[in-house]
Amino acid sequence: MLLKNKILIIGGDSYLAKNFSSFLKKKNIKYIRTSRRKKSKNFMDLTKVEKFRIPANISSAIIFSYQNNITYCEENFKDAYLINVRNILKLIKKLLSKKIFVLFISTNLVFDNTKKKRFEYTTTKPVTNYGKMKSICEDEIKKYCKKKYLNNYFSILRISKVLSYKINPIKTWIQNIKKENTLLIPNDIYCCPIDLNSLNQTMYKIVRNFYNGIFHLSGFKEYTYYDLAKKMFGTKKNLKLFKPINSKKLPKTIYNSKIKTFLSIGKNSKKIGIKKINLSEIK
Repeated sequence: MLLKNKILIIGGDSYLAKNFSSFLKKKNIKYIRTSRRKKSKNFMDLTKVEKFRIPANISSAIIFSYQNNITYCEENFKDAYLINVRNILKLIKKLLSKKIFVLFISTNLVFDNTKKKRFEYTTTKPVTNYGKMKSICEDEIKKYCKKKYLNNYFSILRISKVLSYKINPIKTWIQNIKKENTLLIPNDIYCCPIDLNSLNQTMYKIVRNFYNGIFHLSGFKEYTYYDLAKKMFGTKKNLKLFKPINSKKLPKTIYNSKIKTFLSIGKNSKKIGIKKINLSEIK
């Protein structure tokens, strides 16, 4: 297979999808991005995926579209399950039936805290509804592809937390540091940061070469958000602004899973050149 045709970006309204679109544009790679906006010519409603018509000349598709608010998934399981599992799987099967290569973006939350090594082949054990839904999708995609002899047409990319100076929480931290405002930063929620460019490069590499299987993209080291802020912006002046706080005491509802967030990079990922991301790559 050769990447001669367009890449279909499902869930094109998300920040990650828009950023990847810009990445492709700079490379002069053709793509089509779906949108929830009804006036869009590539409108797609995830509650009615059966009505979505796959555009012509699509060689591969990347699934960004998902209800990824962890708190929402915990509190609204049925509604989230309809979108995140039933309808996403309908859409993926629809794409695969036309032999369109599918890259499903998954998460480190398919694991819990019991595993010291979390490789691509490690048995998943999610403890959040969001993680469970991603894990179910992974399993169902694998079963469907095996049954239909389509193993060469799908990939799963599990990622840890994507951070950038242009998105929260870092964007908010910078704004408050400039104003010399006190920052309440949770010291009991973990992240293992990766940068946007590494994510874009990895996704493009997979769909360009039609690499199939499960891959991991993870930060080199795991931090609490409080430790991360100190590491990135911890000058003597700024440290006076940073105040550690238990996430349960924050004014906004943040789901506190206390789950470790690192991913181990195994042979499958190393084979295509994936490496752990250093914090210095965050921009």
